[in-house]
Amino acid sequence: LIMKKLANHIILSGITVSMLFSPLMALPSGGKFTHGTSGKIETSGNTMNITGTTASGNHVIQWGGGFNIGAGERVNFKGDGQNYLNIAHGAGKSTIKNILDAGGNNVFLINPNGVIIEKSGSIINANRFVASTSSMSDGDMRKFAKSTQAQGVAFSPMFNPNGGNVVNMGTINAQNVTLQGNKIVLDLDLSDKNNPNQIKAKDIILEGSEVYVNVASINGEELGKLEIKGSNVKGFMYLDAVGYYHNPRSFLAFGKHEKTSNSFKVHDYVGIGSDVDWWHFAKGWNDDKEGFRETADEYRLTNDIDFKASSGQNYANYCIEELGCTNMIVGFTDNSAFTKIFDGQGYALENINIDTTKLDNKPKYVGIFGKADGANFANINVDYSQGYIKTNSAQHVGGFIGSATKKDHSNDFSEFKNINIKNISYIDAKNDSGRLYVGGFAGALNNARVNNIELYEIKNIVATGVSGVQSVSAGGFVGELAHEKQDDSTEVAYDTIKIKGVDSIKSTFDCEKYCGEAYSGGFAGDILVNDSYFKMQNITLENISNIEANTKGYLSIAGGFFGNGSFNIFNFDDKYNMDNVLVKNIAMKNIGNIKSIASNQAYSGGFFGDYITNHDDFKTSFENIFIYFKPDSSIVSNGTIAIKDIFSNKTVSKNKNIFIYHKNLDGTNNNGTSERKYIDDELISEFNEKIQSIKTPNIEKPSEIFKPDLSGIGDIQYEKVEFQKEWYNKEVVQAILDDILNGRYRVSINKFGKIELIAENVNSDGGVIDLTSVLQSLDFLNTLKEKNSGFDQTAELKDFYKDYNRALKIKDEYVAAQEHLFNDGKNSFYETYAKYQKELEIYNSYVKEIEAGKRKINDPEYLASLDKINSLATTLKNQRDAVNGIATKLNDENIAKNEYGYTDFRFAGDFALDFVHNPQSPDVDNPNKPELPDTDLEFKQTASLNLIGDHAIEEEENKEEIDENSLKQKGLTCIVSDNFKTMNPCIVGGL
Repeated sequence: LIMKKLANHIILSGITVSMLFSPLMALPSGGKFTHGTSGKIETSGNTMNITGTTASGNHVIQWGGGFNIGAGERVNFKGDGQNYLNIAHGAGKSTIKNILDAGGNNVFLINPNGVIIEKSGSIINANRFVASTSSMSDGDMRKFAKSTQAQGVAFSPMFNPNGGNVVNMGTINAQNVTLQGNKIVLDLDLSDKNNPNQIKAKDIILEGSEVYVNVASINGEELGKLEIKGSNVKGFMYLDAVGYYHNPRSFLAFGKHEKTSNSFKVHDYVGIGSDVDWWHFAKGWNDDKEGFRETADEYRLTNDIDFKASSGQNYANYCIEELGCTNMIVGFTDNSAFTKIFDGQGYALENINIDTTKLDNKPKYVGIFGKADGANFANINVDYSQGYIKTNSAQHVGGFIGSATKKDHSNDFSEFKNINIKNISYIDAKNDSGRLYVGGFAGALNNARVNNIELYEIKNIVATGVSGVQSVSAGGFVGELAHEKQDDSTEVAYDTIKIKGVDSIKSTFDCEKYCGEAYSGGFAGDILVNDSYFKMQNITLENISNIEANTKGYLSIAGGFFGNGSFNIFNFDDKYNMDNVLVKNIAMKNIGNIKSIASNQAYSGGFFGDYITNHDDFKTSFENIFIYFKPDSSIVSNGTIAIKDIFSNKTVSKNKNIFIYHKNLDGTNNNGTSERKYIDDELISEFNEKIQSIKTPNIEKPSEIFKPDLSGIGDIQYEKVEFQKEWYNKEVVQAILDDILNGRYRVSINKFGKIELIAENVNSDGGVIDLTSVLQSLDFLNTLKEKNSGFDQTAELKDFYKDYNRALKIKDEYVAAQEHLFNDGKNSFYETYAKYQKELEIYNSYVKEIEAGKRKINDPEYLASLDKINSLATTLKNQRDAVNGIATKLNDENIAKNEYGYTDFRFAGDFALDFVHNPQSPDVDNPNKPELPDTDLEFKQTASLNLIGDHAIEEEENKEEIDENSLKQKGLTCIVSDNFKTMNPCIVGGL
């Protein structure tokens, strides 16, 4: 290789020298451009600017002290379209806590120990950002450096699962984000709830052995594709309600993912596992937060949730510290109906009180959910833990839901299956307008599909209307059941339901006049079927003590199963000339008192209070119905018209296989029913045998529960990885050492105590090693050693560190040189020179007085002054010689040479004053004028104490003569060589 000569200069004060080799707080440290690439690394305060100057646009930077960005720190990668490959050395993870701004550049961060992008303010901006824990070989780095700019953009390391983990809790803005690690975690940071972190990228690639993705950390709208890669990669994607609340559009990421392994699970729903989750779920839905209702299509419980009624919490005004209070009823207004899928996965909602009586914004719909419209509910347990529901303005109230309907202009029914509700001490609902519907499960159900539901220990259900309310309906399961315009004659709408342990079901009015109608039933207070087929089966009621409808108004109806019924055909199509209503396989065990009281008409029935049809073609059929009344039960009707029956007062229905067991009930025996009177429960065995074929609910957890196990994810960022020997990057570090050990340098120290360093090297890649490169090498090597204690004791690096220490001794020699000059020469020189300057001013004043004729040429004071400045000049020459002796002494004590055998490292030159001693004589004609010295005391050029190789010495001998350019710098005359074109050492020295 042809040796190119390049001399760059830097002035280093004593402070600068020490700072150069010190770690720079929480910024990346020990940066060194390698593999033929070049650039500048500049730090000012808490900001580091990195500027690549490689022509290809590809830059490789080794970081001896690791790559970290602390809180409040910032790293800027300058330029546009540049590719920066950063290799973090040592045994520590890379931690980013603040801003990495690369603009339109592409940044690659490689650290086999791990990369942690922290929460609370970390922001990465780039065109492409890659963080990888896969180690890279010297050849891989060289290939990157020598590739085209376009190839550099597309670069990704070859994945190696033996490295550390990559965790992101920050914000990344880039076109492409690629993360590689043994374990990958994308998590959400809510330190700033108004601006949570997100990855905003068109393409995201996550490659690892395990990958865990909190989808809330992704901008789902901007995302084009999310790739999960890795051989048999494990892990999951998930989204909880808190994350969804803060980033609803993130749910879109579920539909944009691709994966290479079935071991990676996709939990494509919003998970709810705590009251905090539910708080965000309810608030987001009820407030119609932008994107909340329309984006996600499924919600699931992922844990039991305690709503803390026993601690005073009110579900309808639930307060959480730092969040505030919200109504936890999901969809409590007409325009906020829940329309999605809700899967409880067998988990429980527990310890609940719902009290809306003191709310300013009183809900119309009350329950765990308020209103549903075409929603789907499944696998849910609700345990009120003896809590209650209390309202004074709602129209639809239920233990689970206020009201459920079918979506308009669609066949999307609200569906309920595998649900258990229990332990409600009371449901007490009042209303003063419209109608009131109250039930143990639901206030009103319209075109619902219900299967495998059980209600236990809902003790009291009371629906109270006041003047102006048209009707009040109360039922053990539902206040009003409606079924309209359903033409599927085979579908069973209600199947396998059990209600057990109800003390009282009561519809009543608190008024003296203008009281409405009251309907109560063990299952439903009111049933309405219009232009529909309706089927229900396998219903069990057990231990229902009292059913009552009571009003001072015109009509009250109470029934053991149904209270009031209305069956109508408005479309007289032939398709309705079949059995429109079929109710079969009903078991009613231990039914107590049924009472109806009204000012005019009061109807009571053991099964059906009363119903009407608008057409004879409407057929009702009741089959396989078994009722066992308690011994002390009664059926009572009080009114101007009072009708009661142990089954129903209608004869138009088709009744088949109906058995009624009682002790002393009065009433008409309808067609198709069989009465079985008992004395001492002797018929209970017969009853139990008959109902064995009636299916009862079996509420079990689903066989497969999709629940992300988050227990260990928080610890992934703290996991340590065993250091692999290839991570030492010996070839890379050796190349950096060679840049120093094979080079030539000169150190010039001027009288101001400043050091000027010149480097003249060519590295192994054929590039010129300028001063910046050398200083980067020194910084890299120093921080690599300082931040990785014990490296020099490893078998892999023990021999290597001999050369490593040899290189670091160069820095020690710089400092030693400066210390010797300061200690042995600088102070005494300053003192003498100050005296010289002072006496020179006196001497010059005498010269002017002689020329003005005020003094004689042989004036004693003038002559004494001349002698004094000549004497001082001689002293300065002696001090110069003393400094020259220091150079000899440094050579004699040269540790790098004597102890490490580095022969290209030595001191040469002399120290001299940068001024000319040539005092001006008085301009007079005097034969007795005193003689001046034969030669002036001339001190040329800034002192040069050179640290060079032998070849460089030869070059010094051939240098051209110094042109004397007299410059005034703080009153000093300075002679400067033309060779110093980069920086004037005299000028800089005086700064």
